[in-house]
Amino acid sequence: FFVCLRGFYKGIAAPLMGSTLEDSALFGSFGFFKRLIGYDERNPSILKFMTAAGSTAFVTSTILTPLELAKCRIQMQQSSFDRRAGYTGVFDVLKKTFKSEGIMGLYRGNTAMLYREVPGNIAWLGTYELVCRSFIKEGQTKKDMKFWQTMLAGGSSGFAYWTAFFPADTIKSRLQTELTGKKKSFIDVFQIIVKNEGVRGLYRGYKVTVIRGSLSHSVV
Repeated sequence: FFVCLRGFYKGIAAPLMGSTLEDSALFGSFGFFKRLIGYDERNPSILKFMTAAGSTAFVTSTILTPLELAKCRIQMQQSSFDRRAGYTGVFDVLKKTFKSEGIMGLYRGNTAMLYREVPGNIAWLGTYELVCRSFIKEGQTKKDMKFWQTMLAGGSSGFAYWTAFFPADTIKSRLQTELTGKKKSFIDVFQIIVKNEGVRGLYRGYKVTVIRGSLSHSVV
């Protein structure tokens, strides 16, 4: 039982760490980019909002790519007990990858990450803002929202984020777990998945991910 339980939670340290860092980076950089492009809350521009939201992807992907690489490689280990067959933890993955592949190895799959993060962050922040505004009355702020309203806004944004461009996450994971052989591009992996598994292959794991993402974002 404990072996199965351990396997179920294998690689969880990376996403937990990534989630904390991502939320901080997402909201911090979103505020920065809104100020940079002159976004006015009193006279909101959809174009400026999307530009600021999309720009946050360059910050979040820089933080998340190495951590998600670690998560993917830990979860792919054949044996969690044989250290010769895998890694002992997140930092062990990062250290060994940097030693064998350099800084570029840590950022394998970064292009796919950007393809996920740009539309994903726009969907996340846009949905969150729309749901919040539907509850906020004149003269109120987000601080006046009820607990369940905040949870609904967060859960809805999580659903939107993972639905926006989930295939990019599938491709990213394949790129990051490919340890040997000729390096493949985003398009290469896309074509291989569609050829061997069909379009459904691009959405493998979608249900579990979107449920988990909606629940985790509801408590942000």
